[in-house]
Amino acid sequence: MKYQHLSDAIIKTLCYFDIFEYPLRPEEVYFNLPHKDVPFEDVHETLKQLNSEGVLRMSTEYYYLTRHSENIVTRRLEMEKRAKRMQRSARWMAKLFKKFPFVRCVLLTGDLSKNVAGHESDIDFLIITEADRLWVCRTVLMIFRRIFFLNNRKWMCINYFLAKGALEVNPKNIYTAVETATAQVLWNEIEFKNYCDANRWIYQFLPNWRYRESGTPILPQSRSILQRIIEGAMRTLPLDRMDQWLMSFSQGYWSRKYNDLDEDRRAVRFSCSRQKSTAFGKDHHSRILDEYDRRVRELRALAS
Repeated sequence: MKYQHLSDAIIKTLCYFDIFEYPLRPEEVYFNLPHKDVPFEDVHETLKQLNSEGVLRMSTEYYYLTRHSENIVTRRLEMEKRAKRMQRSARWMAKLFKKFPFVRCVLLTGDLSKNVAGHESDIDFLIITEADRLWVCRTVLMIFRRIFFLNNRKWMCINYFLAKGALEVNPKNIYTAVETATAQVLWNEIEFKNYCDANRWIYQFLPNWRYRESGTPILPQSRSILQRIIEGAMRTLPLDRMDQWLMSFSQGYWSRKYNDLDEDRRAVRFSCSRQKSTAFGKDHHSRILDEYDRRVRELRALAS
């Protein structure tokens, strides 16, 4: 019975990552397992047992569902090599971001935070800003991208902003838990620890999770002198009113542009508050959750 319960949890974990065609090493299965109080050794042994029974496949210590060939592992290894190159670019971008006014922490998210990158992968960032300065900070960064990157998101995809003191990620589900847990800090490890503390809810979904060392070296903790000078010069501006106006403008813009979306879906893709901003052109969140629910239902139907 214990074996059956653990094997079901393992298959469920592999089903989620199979949506991304992402095979897992034994330790990755353990960290992402929705099942607590299980020693890693039991997970590893159960993986080997499932492989010997033909329920799962394994190649080069990576486990995956039987509908795939070992090419899925070859693909992941290629994506890891590509990710290392792009992570160096991400670190360079983070070094640039820390010079901008009111940026307080830079995190790497998306594919690169999982140490893989496809040909179409962007460099996704989560920016933590000074409290009540999120929209001023966001606008400055967006203007910079439009001018110097011609609004190209490949190397500067800044679609998620949180303000200091309000770092809890919502909504809470398996997708946001994995994305929150895998975020890698590029600058300001102290603020990253605050982010981790604010999001301890992830253990409801990933009870064995442990934050590990970033795949990209962390930048020095100190703030940029240029950033301090710019912020000092901006003190004469009505920053509170500017921040409020920029938020209201963006909220109105997204409401008009995406008026075909219902309010709940628009709120997930385009969050708009003084402490949070998200802007996702595609609804990956709903698509992945719907696909995961479908696969879990199929598993339960097969088991019954």
